[in-house]
Amino acid sequence: GDVQTLKQYLNDKLPDLHLVNDCATHRTAVIPHSQMIPFMRVMQQSPENIRILLKPFEQYAQDNTLLRITTGPMQGMQGYIIRINRNRHLVMNIGGLTIAIGNIHKEMFEVVEE
Repeated sequence: GDVQTLKQYLNDKLPDLHLVNDCATHRTAVIPHSQMIPFMRVMQQSPENIRILLKPFEQYAQDNTLLRITTGPMQGMQGYIIRINRNRHLVMNIGGLTIAIGNIHKEMFEVVEE
């Protein structure tokens, strides 16, 4: 929808909720529906596996291989595997935010050919 219409709706109906800005552009984040659907599935099933990271997404690209999830609700999404507290996380950029999703296992991803 239109950003101004959404902001007005939130102000009128849900004053505690706000739209999120893209960290890179400082404008309202726009996330494609095709990217949001798998993310929402993970949020419903296991929200404890999701972390919002403070460092920019590009920092995780250095010395890491781009991977694509091949199974499960995140199928088709791409990112980089890092370890946080001895657990594998897929780091990806969603709406300008750097997101880490935990409990990613080796059999669930493949290397993306560049």
